[in-house]
Amino acid sequence: MKRNIQLVAVSILISIGATGCSAAGTTNETLDISEFQDVNATLDRAKSQIITPLSSYFASDEEDVLLQRANLTLIASCMKEKGFLLDIEEHISRPLGEDRQYGIWNRTNAESYGYELPADPHNPSRAAQNGTDDSAPSASTQDVEFVRHYRKCQDQLASRLLPEHVQGAIGSVDLGDTAARVASQQAGDSDEWKAIRSQWSSCLQEAGITLPSDKKTPWIPEVSNTDKASQIKTALTDIACKEKVNFIQRLADTESRYEAAYIANHEAAFEKLKTDKDADVAKAREIISGAS
Repeated sequence: MKRNIQLVAVSILISIGATGCSAAGTTNETLDISEFQDVNATLDRAKSQIITPLSSYFASDEEDVLLQRANLTLIASCMKEKGFLLDIEEHISRPLGEDRQYGIWNRTNAESYGYELPADPHNPSRAAQNGTDDSAPSASTQDVEFVRHYRKCQDQLASRLLPEHVQGAIGSVDLGDTAARVASQQAGDSDEWKAIRSQWSSCLQEAGITLPSDKKTPWIPEVSNTDKASQIKTALTDIACKEKVNFIQRLADTESRYEAAYIANHEAAFEKLKTDKDADVAKAREIISGAS
């Protein structure tokens, strides 16, 4: 799972258990998808998640939270011995729900928030955000001693902290991340991908909406950051155009075929990746159960 997260301050200051396995594949191999034309992605519309062949090799949203909670449980115990209280739930980086790898597609969210993300349901007081963390650090995370002892606990527990198993984990050179990069790049270079994007872009242009030329935000049209009503109107038109050309499904299907081809080329390595992930999730449950 890609983690669309809203990080709290300690999580920004200190990354926990980032994966560090060497990638078994390379980023320059050419993928042949001719045998994978029947591979498709699954859109979980209830959760606004895109499930592709790589999804089973990364932690699900639930497994992601479980792994974080286990690591924080270990660190909280260490911090308690040093006279500090760590609120575990406060410092879990939770997925925000909508998988936006191809832009927005949740109409309900768009009707209220436009291109911004809804407030974190686990912290309702936190304002809706656009995917970046601009909330003020809590008093505890501003405390130099707190952070210093947190780091010491992290070092002491280095051999016990579990890898994150999320796509794009800090410091990760994981096989799964390599596969995602290769599949995304080659899918994006394909004629099918370009045709789908062109159909969506043409629909937007017919509605008087333009895409930015800098390509830094390829899935976000030019929108107002001050006129919320205008932003919401653009967001709803964006989603209507995506629905008209079946944009999300077709792009996800295309990328899934490249993912499947990469996985087939490294089948044994991927089996180990999944086995390791499942084993770490089991360890996380043991850690949490032992603390309760």
